[in-house]
Amino acid sequence: RRPTWVRPSPPSHPARAPGEAVSAVNLHRTQPGERLERLCRRVRQFAVRSQRPRVARSPLHPMDPTAGRGSANASRPAAILVFAPHKTGSTFLVALLHDLADALGLCFYSDNAAFLYRPKDRRKCAAPSCGHLEMQQRLYGRGDRGWGECTTFVSARLAAASSCASRPRCSAPRGLVWGPLRLPGEMRTAMGLLRGDGPWRWYVLLHQRHPLDALVSAYHSFGWSHPAAPEASSAQRRRHTARQAAVRNQSVDEYVLANAPLMRAKYAAYAELLAAPRGTLLLRSRYEDMVAFF
Repeated sequence: RRPTWVRPSPPSHPARAPGEAVSAVNLHRTQPGERLERLCRRVRQFAVRSQRPRVARSPLHPMDPTAGRGSANASRPAAILVFAPHKTGSTFLVALLHDLADALGLCFYSDNAAFLYRPKDRRKCAAPSCGHLEMQQRLYGRGDRGWGECTTFVSARLAAASSCASRPRCSAPRGLVWGPLRLPGEMRTAMGLLRGDGPWRWYVLLHQRHPLDALVSAYHSFGWSHPAAPEASSAQRRRHTARQAAVRNQSVDEYVLANAPLMRAKYAAYAELLAAPRGTLLLRSRYEDMVAFF
């Protein structure tokens, strides 16, 4: 039976188009619930300042062909992890990382890899140039929502490659990039691979967006505009429709409050890495800067 839903009553800002995020300030003013006010206070450290970002060049910068020259790091290939939760421009980052890996000759891992290459292979979690056999890669299962889950496959391949990164015939001899990592589970798995004394020069890009803006954007996206996975089965499309109906039956306030713990879990990984970098080079990136100054 098709799920039923009740469209929520129009918010106090009816001119806003579906999918358009509302600023934390406006949300705070127009939805003055006590719990929402407390949430706003907790995320003030994410306040956005409209200024052009400055990029500092590191002696280990992966884009610099002279990176690490004359140092012990010169012979270590770069391993780049990109943390980017949903609704931070992560789909744009998929294309950017694909092109970056192609330009630098890196092995590219991504949950979206299956949808980037032809012929399309629903088992694919890595670029074909990585050289992994198709049967090694995880099959998409019923619980994958049609998008696939590549964390198990990629983390195992990285662990194996870490034992032979300096050998010419090893997988990813020139380095690798994995991302975007959107969910806490895959972020934690990637963090478990970080070792400052290993064979890689680790770079971790922490990409963020103001949490309230990301949650409001997710409300409109997952309730209205976000499509089902390409070539999803009929059962997966029915579950997608049911999830949309569940979101539409909530007000934006209810959705934000219900999903704030998941957002906090994502950024908890950021806080841990910033407190203890584990021998890695951390790079900060913001959605607001990417939109305004890219």
